[in-house]
Amino acid sequence: MRRGDVRGSFVFVLSSAVVALVLIGSLAACAVGASEAELPVPTFPASAQGADGSASAEDSGLPDDCERLLPVADLGALLGLPLDSVSVRTIIGTPSPSVGRTERLTCQYVGTAAAPGLRGAALLNVNAGLYLDGASAAEHWLINVNAENGKVVLRGEVDEPSLIEDLEQRTKKVQGVREVENLLTAAK
Repeated sequence: MRRGDVRGSFVFVLSSAVVALVLIGSLAACAVGASEAELPVPTFPASAQGADGSASAEDSGLPDDCERLLPVADLGALLGLPLDSVSVRTIIGTPSPSVGRTERLTCQYVGTAAAPGLRGAALLNVNAGLYLDGASAAEHWLINVNAENGKVVLRGEVDEPSLIEDLEQRTKKVQGVREVENLLTAAK
């Protein structure tokens, strides 16, 4: 091998090593710079206000439309139904101060003509209530009565064991009641 060839090869290897070191250094600098430049975490105001600073509709309690509570498209997708096969009827109830209820919303979701075999069929009934406080809500829902086609189901908890039989007998005396299923329990 000639001396010029060795020297040229040495220069070529040396220059290649320098280029490689410069590239590695550049990449390392980019990687370090990327980790130091983190994106800021977005923050939001504590109160639920709109973009213009006004209070949002949810601040007043229950929504005034069942579509805002559970959109029909979401229910249809959840049940695996074709598009536009669910409709909803919204009923806004009246306050009931005697039990501490300030608002009530009833949503009746039914099948439409787009859902074969489900036209007019009840798919889901939602009853939502807003109460003054947790104690009012618990007291009101302590005893739950379901009635359908003359059959009444009593569920819940009563303070005195004697009330279980008493409430069943009173329920049987109500006009239109044909059968009573008593699932009431006494508080321990």
